[in-house]
Amino acid sequence: MFTTRGTSFDKVVEKMFDNISEPIWKTTWISTDQFKDYYVENNTLHLAVPGFETDELSIEVEGMDLVISAEIDEKASNKFKKSFVRKFTLGSDVDVDNLKASHTNGILSVAFSKKTEVKKVKIF
Repeated sequence: MFTTRGTSFDKVVEKMFDNISEPIWKTTWISTDQFKDYYVENNTLHLAVPGFETDELSIEVEGMDLVISAEIDEKASNKFKKSFVRKFTLGSDVDVDNLKASHTNGILSVAFSKKTEVKKVKIF
């Protein structure tokens, strides 16, 4: 890969790069499940959405799914900011009528509470 010049240092450097068969810049990055852009804590979902404005984000409930999305015009999108859709399945005990959302410093937070329905059963 490198031409040998004769100094001990040059030989050590050459030996370090002997096993590289492709240029380093062609190395591919493999995504794993270890990186997550969200977490849930204290009945609040926190989703990283850096670069998005509040009015670009949409939050909907479809059945038992919380759907968070953003539609970015193709001309305005770039490598870091593109349209997306994320779905999260809600538990049956989540009160979907009382979801609260906030967006601060690139973090979208959706707070949810549990249903507190008390059903009375009449005895006949």
